[in-house]
Amino acid sequence: MMLQQWNAYGVLDLLKQAWKRGIIMSGLSAGGICWYESGLCDYDNNVDTKTITYSEVYELGIQTGIFCSHLDSECRRYRSFLKLIASGKKVGIACDDGAAVWNQEGSLPMVKCAKPGAEVHVFRPMVNGVSIEVYNDGDEILIPEPSRNR
Repeated sequence: MMLQQWNAYGVLDLLKQAWKRGIIMSGLSAGGICWYESGLCDYDNNVDTKTITYSEVYELGIQTGIFCSHLDSECRRYRSFLKLIASGKKVGIACDDGAAVWNQEGSLPMVKCAKPGAEVHVFRPMVNGVSIEVYNDGDEILIPEPSRNR
C-alpha cells in the first residue's frame, strides 16, 4: 500500500534515482522492507495481536532478497518468515528490533546493532528446509550485492 502511494506521487522514481547516485537510504519496519525485492508484512491486519497474519509484499527491489523486521519481538512473524523462505523463495534477511543491515557498494553488507543482544539472521532455502545464520554487530554478511542498475 505504501508503494502504491509513493508511485502515485512519483516518489518511487526519485528513490531509485537517489540510490543510483549513491545517496544513503534507510528505514525501520516497513521503511526497511521497502528497499528489498519483497518483505513479510502485517499491514492489512487490525490491532488484535491474536489474529495477526503475515503476507509477502513486493517492494522496490533495490536490495536483493526478502526482508523481515521485528524478528525477535513477534514470535508468529518468525514462523511465517521461516515458512516463506522454505517455500523455495530467495534468501531472506531478518532483523531483530535494534539491528540493521548496512549495504555499501563495493563492500559486503555489515550488521549494525543499537540494542544489546540484537542480531541479524540470514535464512537460506535448502533442499530439505532452511539454514539460518546469525550475525552480530560488526559482522559482514555474504549475500548477493545489490545492483545500482535496478
